[in-house]
Amino acid sequence: MRTFKTPEERARIPYAGAMEGGGDPTTPYMVVYLSRMFGPVYVMRGKMPTFPHTHAGKDGKGLAIMLEAQTQWWSIVSCEAAPSGQIVDGLTDMQVPLDADRNDTIVVSSREARPENATLENGVVWLEWSPRGKGIDDPRNRPDFGMLMLRIMANNHSWEQSPEKMTKPGMEEGVMGPYLPRGGYADKATFEASGLKK
Repeated sequence: MRTFKTPEERARIPYAGAMEGGGDPTTPYMVVYLSRMFGPVYVMRGKMPTFPHTHAGKDGKGLAIMLEAQTQWWSIVSCEAAPSGQIVDGLTDMQVPLDADRNDTIVVSSREARPENATLENGVVWLEWSPRGKGIDDPRNRPDFGMLMLRIMANNHSWEQSPEKMTKPGMEEGVMGPYLPRGGYADKATFEASGLKK
């Protein structure tokens, strides 16, 4: 596990190269645990790093040369607890609408609690919250449970706000600044009344 390791410690971890499935020492993971006990809708906002549009290129067959960007890959998944290992929903960088300052709004809820204005047309992307909670088929299951996992892969060393530059807990905001996602709870009616058109 590479969380909060120093650059020297990461350098000693052998790997073939960046992007080998996300299990290499260059891939920071950020995890947040959710509970519907605080609200049925979780709203997360942050600034998206620049990334190459790899589906572009001649004849739509992809880029011949990887373009310079802050990161090569950004993705987020909604999932059940680790013992289940089940991913419920997910998005990659190119699927997330951004405003003029590259800020995003991600809404996580059950299908029933999804706000009507949580749509791409309104600049909002929606993720499904696990309907099975932890996904454990025994009394230890918590139906209110949710988990989000953010993966930022193959980051440019010149990107000063890269999560790779965090070496101990408590550095997150100081290092990532606007790129650090922040979230809070709401309900369907509150989000629908937030001023976004439906």
